[in-house]
Amino acid sequence: MDDILYFTDALTNASVSAQDAKKRVFKVVKYPVSPENEPSKIREQLAYNLFNVNTENGFVNEFRDFFSAEAENNYWIQMVNLAYDMQEVLDNIKETEGRKEKSTIGVGKHIYLAETSNDLILQRNIIKRELQKYGYKILPDRNLPSNMLEMESIIKKDLENCQMSIHLIGNTYGDVPKGSDISVLEIQNKFAAERSHLSAFLQKTNDDPAFSRLIWLTPDLNAINDKQYNFIENLKKDIESEDTAEMVQTPIEDFKSIIRRQLIEDVHTHDRNIKFKADQSRRQINGQVYFIYDKVDRNAVEPILEYIKNKEFDVSTPLFEGNLLDIQKQHIENLKMFDIAIVYQGFVSEQWVKMKILDLLKAPGYGRKKPIFAKALIAGRGAKNYDFAESFDVEIIDNTLDFSSDDLDLVLSQAT
Repeated sequence: MDDILYFTDALTNASVSAQDAKKRVFKVVKYPVSPENEPSKIREQLAYNLFNVNTENGFVNEFRDFFSAEAENNYWIQMVNLAYDMQEVLDNIKETEGRKEKSTIGVGKHIYLAETSNDLILQRNIIKRELQKYGYKILPDRNLPSNMLEMESIIKKDLENCQMSIHLIGNTYGDVPKGSDISVLEIQNKFAAERSHLSAFLQKTNDDPAFSRLIWLTPDLNAINDKQYNFIENLKKDIESEDTAEMVQTPIEDFKSIIRRQLIEDVHTHDRNIKFKADQSRRQINGQVYFIYDKVDRNAVEPILEYIKNKEFDVSTPLFEGNLLDIQKQHIENLKMFDIAIVYQGFVSEQWVKMKILDLLKAPGYGRKKPIFAKALIAGRGAKNYDFAESFDVEIIDNTLDFSSDDLDLVLSQAT
């Protein structure tokens, strides 16, 4: 402990702020120590725990296994965290000395990444690194105190400094602090909801920047207890009545894309939406149709696309040129914006059709907030079985013989 004091005092004497000096001290904990028994100088420091606690019986398991598959999800996660955070401190030192340029997208902006249960530590780290890569400061940046009043005060203060909170919900309910009947996860979510409501009210008077709440539910949800089930169900009900909160249940990589679009591409999306609304106003269009087809059917779809456009619809189509990332990005943007989606089956396989219909079903997970007026499949040559499409309320337009516009008109009428 004397070494730590000597180190931080020396930095302070060298014109380094006390707060920055503390950031250069890393607390690695081999076995749990109660907060009151920790030295006050490092009590609030973020801990890198080399142990886990069995939530069922309270037994402590020290990490002694360093090379198995289980070790990758325990010991090495903490080692990677430690190495990454040390690197970030070194980068900040270089930046202060003018030797390194840092990404400026998120500099000066804070994101509240709520604590999570043990089963989602890896996923939380993935999201944390993604945000730090763009320069965002992640809160909380220290251990939450065990005292309930202090904990609540810190959570509220941190949320006030953030533009968004992100909550990861898994199979376990999480730790319940002393003096509370709900978990830390639920406490953080409760105060984030209050912050969101206050922000929505103040937005009307332009006194507060927008605050949003993003909740990720693991796709592998199973064997949850009654308390966790009730927590999730209450979350779903709350979100239905909120415009500033969103819950998604997608793979973690898709969730990263949703966060990236909301935080990093907001300006571009806003500009696109304004342009779309302006075009809509000038042309008085009936709605937006996303017409999905493969380039092998390009010639066959041209008259159908022209027909839809003549009906005063704005038509989006897939991107076929460019790298795969740009193509997928455009596809996701189209999935977010359409009113009616039409999939065209010409020379493509049934498997291709199934993939595109599943994409339509995943649209809410990509951040879509608009209702879907209609989904249709124009089925041609190779179509044999429509059961898959019909099971997902996709209307079938038979194109095996001569194309008839009557069925298409019926689909288009659902958006007007």
